[in-house]
Amino acid sequence: MSAFLIIRLHAALLRLYPQSFRAEFAAEMQSVFAEAVAEAVGRDATSLIKVCLREIKDFPMSLLREYWHTLKTTGIGVDETRMPGSWWAATLAGLPHLLYALMIYAPVMIYELRTYGWDEIFAPFRHSERWDYTYPTQLIPAFWSLVAIMSAVGLWRGLPRWSASWLGYGLAGAWGAVIQFNSPDLTFAGVVMILAWLVLMVGGLLWLSRRDLLTGLLVVLPLVPMGSWLFAMEVVITDLEGLLYISAGLLIGLAAALAVRRGSFWFGVWVTAGVIVVMSLPINYSAAYYPSPAFPIAANPLSVMLSPLGDLLTFTLCGAPLWLLLAWRIGRRLPPSPRR
Repeated sequence: MSAFLIIRLHAALLRLYPQSFRAEFAAEMQSVFAEAVAEAVGRDATSLIKVCLREIKDFPMSLLREYWHTLKTTGIGVDETRMPGSWWAATLAGLPHLLYALMIYAPVMIYELRTYGWDEIFAPFRHSERWDYTYPTQLIPAFWSLVAIMSAVGLWRGLPRWSASWLGYGLAGAWGAVIQFNSPDLTFAGVVMILAWLVLMVGGLLWLSRRDLLTGLLVVLPLVPMGSWLFAMEVVITDLEGLLYISAGLLIGLAAALAVRRGSFWFGVWVTAGVIVVMSLPINYSAAYYPSPAFPIAANPLSVMLSPLGDLLTFTLCGAPLWLLLAWRIGRRLPPSPRR
């Protein structure tokens, strides 16, 4: 590899630094590196390799250090507008999470209470016999009609933050319809529907996040963790599933409500991460150790212990457009900041 190409690659890597850092130090860094490469070329190939390896070794930590410095010296640094919402708006933002959990599990818990009494409710680890149980299917169109109405009201009123939770459930419902359409076999039309949903999801999340980062965050929560946790709960047939999932809906709803009330994107991120860590262990534990006998699962204690990290990673991946937009704003839109 020629010295010229190495220097060009180094210049390209420097573009990953925040704009304020590049404006102040990029030219100097490029000049110093070019001199080091020139001296190494004058000696031997081993010297050139050492120069490149030294630069690569220090690059990741240097990059993280400069982004952290930029955040500290400029505050939030992502054009976040701290506009605290009313308690009414906060309630509307958190309500769909609790309603969704209640729609799924409240009927079966009421059935078991009427059939077996309080002993069943207070014995959540006991497998439930539900041979005579019939789910009240009218709840499903009622909930999704409410989601459609609230989403339409939010669009009509200029997308206030509370409407993001309802729009997120609209996306979750559309995904459920796509999956049901493709069950049990994947068709060409189904592939088109999946791709269309992905475009809608990514495009909608980017559009909403550009308007307001907190709005983008609230759109993700119905998909992850609420959607992913529901998938984990489907194999459990003890009362744990209802108790845990309704608790999860309550806590995620509370996190969304508090984030809207404070009007803070970063507060929303941290409180959501906290809820994910708190609820991930019991949810994944029940799925691993108390599944239906028809769906036996080999319990793995290590996977249960690592489940909070897995759920946080899933949350991060689902919100990838939001985080990419956030990184772009930090790297490209921040004004030059003073350095210590």
